Amino acid sequence: MSEFDFPKYGDGFELPERPPRPREVGPKGQRWEYSEGEFLRDYTNALLADTPTGYPAFKDRLRLNDASQLSRVEGDNYVPLYIPYDARAPWCLNDYPATHPEYEAKFLDEGGVYPPTDEEQREWDALGIQIDQRGMPVHPYAKSMLLGGYTSEGEWVHPGGVVTPGDYFRRGRGPRKTADMLLVAEENEKLYGLFIERKNNGLLAIPGGHLEPADKQLSEQLDGQLNEYEVGGLRELEEETGMKIKITPRGLSCSGLTVVLKKIWAGKGADQRATLHAWPEGETFAAFLPNIPKQRPKASSDAKRVVWLPLSEDTLGKLTAFSNHSTMARRAIRQYRDETKTRIDPDGGIW
Repeated sequence: MSEFDFPKYGDGFELPERPPRPREVGPKGQRWEYSEGEFLRDYTNALLADTPTGYPAFKDRLRLNDASQLSRVEGDNYVPLYIPYDARAPWCLNDYPATHPEYEAKFLDEGGVYPPTDEEQREWDALGIQIDQRGMPVHPYAKSMLLGGYTSEGEWVHPGGVVTPGDYFRRGRGPRKTADMLLVAEENEKLYGLFIERKNNGLLAIPGGHLEPADKQLSEQLDGQLNEYEVGGLRELEEETGMKIKITPRGLSCSGLTVVLKKIWAGKGADQRATLHAWPEGETFAAFLPNIPKQRPKASSDAKRVVWLPLSEDTLGKLTAFSNHSTMARRAIRQYRDETKTRIDPDGGIW
């Protein structure tokens, strides 16, 4: 059955079965998998908190209150609420495969809609990404973004909505590789993280960004000591905060302090700028330090300000306004707790 085989117009709509309580994924210290339910919660929270310039407001995004708002005609799922390419026709997703005799791709020069390259097609096939009637990749979580769903904690989340093509589409289509790097350090019996205030919207965030071709090249030169996501995360950290992590014969070092690097998150980013056809997907790392370095961070690149903040509930609450960075930070806290066998207070205190 196609991912977009929604109920036909007029059919009764039933909520999906409530999932079981969440279970920890992987051994201690390696619980970084990000579920679709967590994505939906973070995506909706971020959209409610901030709408990037040039994107529809939350109330104007394509989202459905129930499946009866979506009709089905000869293989196409039609939504009369939003029109991405042609103002004379309703919005639709065609679930015919490209080999179907009635399949007809539609392309626009100005919109950047063009047939997939062979390389793109191989990548999308390998990832199981569906292609719509225009030959465009469709976000793997589009269905839950349209109709809502349950989080891994069993909480129902109303749909956050999707937008197409959106400014993010200029970066390309399909999954766009990203990496984030959170410095974590102890100081005065509290746990701190290094965060930036973004220039474009003033929101608190973890340093990070999109991978560049040079990241993969450097990873290969290092003979696999660091993968391309780790290389990209370290590069973004230095570009945005001025904090450089060096590779030494003894391992990683920052301002003379030993660095323990751990992956804390991997998945599809719950970014407000994501569209139906282009979305961030990557990995996040925590770089653990024994204490805060004497070197003062310096804001540059996408950062307006750089600040060490306690990993407290207050800080985590501010992070919910941008993508899934609150979830990332919570996983860094859990990683620290598991590794050190300590407990963390709501104010970031260690005991």
